[in-house]
Amino acid sequence: MRIEEIGVFQRLASAIETWGPIVYVLILLGFFALSALVITKQYKLCVCALYIAVVFSTFTEPLHTIFDMLRWAMVLALVPLGISGISQARSLFWVFFLYLIIGLCFIPRAPSILWSLQVTLLLIGTLVGFGGTLYRIVRVPEDVTRIFTFLARLGVVFALVNLVPALLAFGAGSRYQGLSRQAGQLAGVGGLFLPFVLWRVLQGPRGALRFAWFGAMSLLGGEMLISTDRSGLLMGAIAVLYVLNPFTKGRALKVIGITVAGLAIVGLIFLLAGPAHRDYMINRFMGRAESGRLLTGRLEIWRVGFRECMRSPLLGRGIGSASLSAVILLDHSYHNAYLSFWYGTGLFGLLAMLIVLFGTVFRARKLSKMCTNPVFKDGMRAVAGLLLGMMAASFFERKLAGSANDFTVM
Repeated sequence: MRIEEIGVFQRLASAIETWGPIVYVLILLGFFALSALVITKQYKLCVCALYIAVVFSTFTEPLHTIFDMLRWAMVLALVPLGISGISQARSLFWVFFLYLIIGLCFIPRAPSILWSLQVTLLLIGTLVGFGGTLYRIVRVPEDVTRIFTFLARLGVVFALVNLVPALLAFGAGSRYQGLSRQAGQLAGVGGLFLPFVLWRVLQGPRGALRFAWFGAMSLLGGEMLISTDRSGLLMGAIAVLYVLNPFTKGRALKVIGITVAGLAIVGLIFLLAGPAHRDYMINRFMGRAESGRLLTGRLEIWRVGFRECMRSPLLGRGIGSASLSAVILLDHSYHNAYLSFWYGTGLFGLLAMLIVLFGTVFRARKLSKMCTNPVFKDGMRAVAGLLLGMMAASFFERKLAGSANDFTVM
């Protein structure tokens, strides 16, 4: 990754140069469609469209640039509605907003002021436009479960879209990335959807449809497995284990059945992979595919990141600046979201983000325990499990601190 390639406008120019006028046409068509949704006040469809744009923006060019531009246009279009909704926001929203204001104050210290300003303003737009809109349209628990159902269905679409590339790449003896730009993005986005697909398996319609949901979950998990992205798999595994919760009354048989079937699918994947791909997956998971070490050199990378943070522990250098610093020093990221938070916003910004993350987990746990509706209860467990998985995976990747912030939006 080179610094000149990571700006939105640089990516747009590169995509137009490669793909020609079709990029303009598709962006304009998408913009008119999104404008129609906003003008007609179809705000729930706007939120669904934003989720779809986030997913497709992780795909290869030209989809990446097209949907990247469209999702930011949608976020900005929702800002007026979001402003009217944030009056209902709870304390964690304002702590997150404080984190962004702290980052905004440190922009003058950024190695690239324009880059940090771009990232920070887009994040503020996301928080106000998307977050404020959710506060406006979500009124009752049923609204929440509808969003979760949509996310589960979007996860199925994501798995099906990547199915053909998965079959073509299966057994090739290399990392599988599907239509995504990187294997890590495939597993990361898949890990976002996995707990919600599992939620539909547990609480969805019975009979053949439940088996269909389980098949979709197996497909999604299988694609994540052959991607061999360990942080994405860790995120998904923690979320799934938290949602399953074998101690829930009347769930033991479901948990046993899902666990046995899941292990059988993993075994089948390894059996069908062929010697080359099977050896590659084993080496990859054991850390021997790159450097022969389990953490593939991350301890050395973290040491460099920690040293840079300690040079100015209280004063940050602007949100997004950690990626620039890491590229200059290491030619890749610090592989740790918390170091990125610290580098960009100082210790107080890091503390604010930790309060947001842990506070959201505790809030979801509290709602899960308070609610008697099993559908909503398991939905809140999916949220808490997903956040716990993201927080664990963020020790090894900058999933929560990426400039594109797919994970922040989710």
